[in-house]
Amino acid sequence: MGSQNIDSGSLIVLHCIIHQEALCAKTINFQHVTNIPVKAVNFIWSRGLNHREFQQSMADIDAEYSDVKYFCEVMWLSKAGMLKRAYDLLEEIELFLDMKGDAIPELRDKEWRCDLAILVDITDCLSALNVRLQGKDQLINEMFSLIKGFQIKLRVWESQIRNQNPAHFPTLKNHDTSNLQYQKYGDKLAVLREEFSERFGDLKKHSQAIEVFASPFSVDVTAIPEDIQMEIIELQCNDELRKKFDESSVYQFYKKHVSVTVYPKLSAHARKK
Repeated sequence: MGSQNIDSGSLIVLHCIIHQEALCAKTINFQHVTNIPVKAVNFIWSRGLNHREFQQSMADIDAEYSDVKYFCEVMWLSKAGMLKRAYDLLEEIELFLDMKGDAIPELRDKEWRCDLAILVDITDCLSALNVRLQGKDQLINEMFSLIKGFQIKLRVWESQIRNQNPAHFPTLKNHDTSNLQYQKYGDKLAVLREEFSERFGDLKKHSQAIEVFASPFSVDVTAIPEDIQMEIIELQCNDELRKKFDESSVYQFYKKHVSVTVYPKLSAHARKK
């Protein structure tokens, strides 16, 4: 592991992680899929009468859901909830549009439905990641761990899909998988994986600095910059502080237990996170 410069005197500057994740999500580019449910949902919501009639039709057949979700383009990840609801109500939406004389042929197409199914699964995963990234009091090391974990998941998903294994795509598994275009889906996941790698490259560059902050008692002293090595050695040999670290959150540990006088460089480093 090569040493990275840990400058305790300046802040680490990163692009907004949550915004970068949302931009990654936009690269999936399943426009031929998303345009159809967006068109259908917008038709239902476009007039009050259409919307009320659709809600009533859901009530009449005792559907699991009573309505479809409106899609806001500004909040891209709102698409995840809209797509899932649209998928679950495909039959009802198709029936309603037929009744209104505004049928959409794609809703009956098996390949298009499979494309929608995997898109539902992918956007659901992206949305779940987005929610976790917005958790309260998130520190940079926690967000970095979430991004690293998701990138590993993408590699696993891509490999499995290319090997005709949709194990982690529950919506897609509901379909006849004998004629699935696995390589096409693998290519989509590859694009998403590459986008994550590119957009979070600057975060990866700071991985060593983040490790020093998040795991000061287990970091390899010989692999970190010399200017902070002596403080880390002293810290790692302090059994009382090790116990405090195990019992506290990372934030509370640095705030309450790491002396600025004894560990000036480590304290300054922690303040950047």
